[in-house]
Amino acid sequence: MKNTHKITLVLFSTLFGLYACAYKPIYSGNFIETDIANLSTYWVADRDIISFRAKADEVAAVLAVGGKTTGTIWIDSNGRVTKVDIETSEPPGVFDAATNRNMKARIYSPTTENSRRRPAKVRFVNFFKANENETT
Repeated sequence: MKNTHKITLVLFSTLFGLYACAYKPIYSGNFIETDIANLSTYWVADRDIISFRAKADEVAAVLAVGGKTTGTIWIDSNGRVTKVDIETSEPPGVFDAATNRNMKARIYSPTTENSRRRPAKVRFVNFFKANENETT
């Protein structure tokens, strides 16, 4: 009976380890450093969120004032945005959560130029105007 528990524990641990490894961001090779305007040379958005509504507590600010956020996104070898670094935002903090949600909602596929699926570090600027978003 004790051996059965050990075997079960080993199998469970192995399966859990494989599951955890399968969902970790994969960073292989050197990062491609580019800006959002030139990203399509290496990665193409499968699902690109161009226009979105901010959370209820941000809607009033979006309607009343425009603004912008600048920063960097990190795309792993699976085409997922794993990190969003917001460096500046105007007005401060108002559009940070919306930018984070928008960027992380995107999923990318590699182009033939990026057949080795090199991860990317991408600079962006988001401009906000009443209920819409532009990324450059």
